[in-house]
Amino acid sequence: MLIAGGGLLISLVAASVAMAVPPAPTLTPNIPAAINTTPTITLSSTGALTYRWQLDATPGVTSTVSLAALADGAHTLTAWALDRTRLLSLPTTRAFVLDRVDPTAPTVTPALP
Repeated sequence: MLIAGGGLLISLVAASVAMAVPPAPTLTPNIPAAINTTPTITLSSTGALTYRWQLDATPGVTSTVSLAALADGAHTLTAWALDRTRLLSLPTTRAFVLDRVDPTAPTVTPALP
């Protein structure tokens, strides 16, 4: 479209931009409901430029999430993908229990001969 005014000729180009949100990120490896190791989780999503995540109350913006510093107990990881237009995906959320302490061996009473 051309607009003329005040001796100036301005050309306006209408651009169509798809406003589809990126897919929710995939967590690799997938976090089961209970784990006894401390893996590093990698986030991935088609078309993602960057990621945002929250592990319990701690936020982050990297494509990896380390579980090494976590205390044993219940935790929740929520992750989002952001595309180049900064559209935020739907969240991927995993609740899990971290348990790295082996159970104590049972005691048999009375002792067998």
